[in-house]
Amino acid sequence: MLKEVSKTLFIFSTLAGISTQSASAFTYIAKKGDTLSDVLYENDYKPIYGRGGALEQTLKINPDIKYEKGNKIFPGTKIVLSGNIVPGNYVLRSSGKNTVTESVIEKNEPVVIPEAAPVIDHVREVSDIFDQIFFWQLSPSVSWKELTAKDSNINQNSNARALSDMSYGATVVYGMRFNPDVDIYSKLFLEAVNFSSDNSINIVKKNIVTSSLGVGLFYNKKWQVEVGMGDELFLTSPNATSVEIKKVSMPHFKSAYKNEFYQFQEASLLYALSGKVLLPRSAPGIDSKLSYGAGAGIEAKLRNQSFYLGYEKTILKASGNSTDGQNIFWRYTWETP
Repeated sequence: MLKEVSKTLFIFSTLAGISTQSASAFTYIAKKGDTLSDVLYENDYKPIYGRGGALEQTLKINPDIKYEKGNKIFPGTKIVLSGNIVPGNYVLRSSGKNTVTESVIEKNEPVVIPEAAPVIDHVREVSDIFDQIFFWQLSPSVSWKELTAKDSNINQNSNARALSDMSYGATVVYGMRFNPDVDIYSKLFLEAVNFSSDNSINIVKKNIVTSSLGVGLFYNKKWQVEVGMGDELFLTSPNATSVEIKKVSMPHFKSAYKNEFYQFQEASLLYALSGKVLLPRSAPGIDSKLSYGAGAGIEAKLRNQSFYLGYEKTILKASGNSTDGQNIFWRYTWETP
């Protein structure tokens, strides 16, 4: 039996010889970041998993889709979606420009699947939090440092200053991207610092390797929060003509804000502002009190690469002496796509 209706929907089933089932169907065009389970969930095709679930049925009627771990699909892929499986009689509807024809198909009656389902430009939200993507970054860097201190110990009262030559460092970041808005990461930073001596002062220890470990979170590609443990450098003056550089590992809390201010095609420029607090910790020879720092920088990004020029100012408070540090650095970052 046939009757005219005005509703745009395609419902089809398996061919003769297979148990007759029904499914609402349309063609979905995959967007960047889609997974097959996301698409099914967003369009209310449930249950998704399990034997006879929507995922299994969709793969059967889309033999060209390569099912991989994470069920990723490439942008532009056309996916014919089946619906919930219901036994018995069902309806096949097809639509033209001005009319829609509805046919009631009796059970066990063979059904012809349309050669081309209509293309629907489906607008969807970003993937849900269960779509995890792992990534890592490698960031070589060079920096120039300056340390200044006004030493007011009982046996010594002097001003000290130390400058570094070009210092070399590298950062490795490994993280998980839950969706385009949330990144959780861990990082390791190593840097070799060489302080240069001049004729007026003797630096007792010039070559130092510093390190830092941290875990953090990026939200919306703008907000960053990080906690970790890192090495900081203090200046002390054993005598009037010498400076000793001490390395102390201290807990830190860091926050930063980054925002884009210019974009051209796939390239963009961003500015960044940051601040950190060094938490109290005792170390041999230095009784550390609350310390803090601030920074700013400019970043140029192109796809999965970035170039960053930054400046940091750190004030390290301690009993007997305080050390002010300035750091100018340049960093290149490459991230897995």
